[in-house]
Amino acid sequence: MGRNIIPVPYDPLMGLTTQCINGATSVGSGIPLTTNTPEAISGNRTVLLNAQSSYKLISAALKEVYEEYHGQLEGTYLWSVRTRDYLKQYLGNSFNQAWVQAGYYNSIAVGRSDSFLSPLLATTNALFDEHEEWQDAPHGITAEQAQSLYDSLSNARSAVNQTRLARSMAKQARDAALTAMRVRLIGLCAELKQKIGPDDPRWLAFGLNIPGAASTPAVPQNVNAVSYGVGQFLVTCDAVSNTTHYRYFLQANLETGEPTFAGDSPTPTLVISGLEPGWPYLVYVSAADEAGESDLSEPAEATPLALEKAA
Repeated sequence: MGRNIIPVPYDPLMGLTTQCINGATSVGSGIPLTTNTPEAISGNRTVLLNAQSSYKLISAALKEVYEEYHGQLEGTYLWSVRTRDYLKQYLGNSFNQAWVQAGYYNSIAVGRSDSFLSPLLATTNALFDEHEEWQDAPHGITAEQAQSLYDSLSNARSAVNQTRLARSMAKQARDAALTAMRVRLIGLCAELKQKIGPDDPRWLAFGLNIPGAASTPAVPQNVNAVSYGVGQFLVTCDAVSNTTHYRYFLQANLETGEPTFAGDSPTPTLVISGLEPGWPYLVYVSAADEAGESDLSEPAEATPLALEKAA
């Protein structure tokens, strides 16, 4: 039977929505549609378009603030390394207790994380306040610079957190609009089922399948062929709904050959034997039921294991 499954992803859902609006506009008044009218469907579509636009804009903004934040982290790290090296003349070339006052514990290695750098900046600021004579103003190694970097890093971190929250809320709104759009189209299918017959060709005006018509299965996806032994393949693919069996085909000449039938299976898995070892093949799969057979899948290329040479 020609089932109508409303897609979940945004792009195919919007494509079907446009077709449903066109159908509702062209033939809806003659049915007539009373609940899922062109205006009602268009209203849901507008809400979804706006929600998707907001989500994409905020996602782009989040990428920008992340880049700014990571730039601040890198700048802070480089300044902290220079400052650490400068302080060696006062605190020593390797870790000792004197380095604790500068914010180092057990090592004078400078970490790159925010959790390391932010406390280090605060401690460095306090250190230079206490030892003003240690500052190197010409090279920007000062308490003032430590505070400036601390503030910039804090602001960049806050911008990331705020934008992440905004994107989360925008995603919730977009997902709610997606759900509402799918519910609308599911409702349209239910209304059409009540008002026109399962074999009525007007289903096609909405971009929908005719429920009463037999339909062939979808084309198998993600076909994979791996060597299973000498002269053998193990072929798999994703399961296809409403399928009674799968048909497998081989193409031995990759340039001019044609796929030839190699076997079938009630499951999306088959071992194909009797192949030329070491010879490359293209493997195709189709899905079939009582209504017919799908087109061939995209091919998977593989070469069966060759016979081992005698020592």
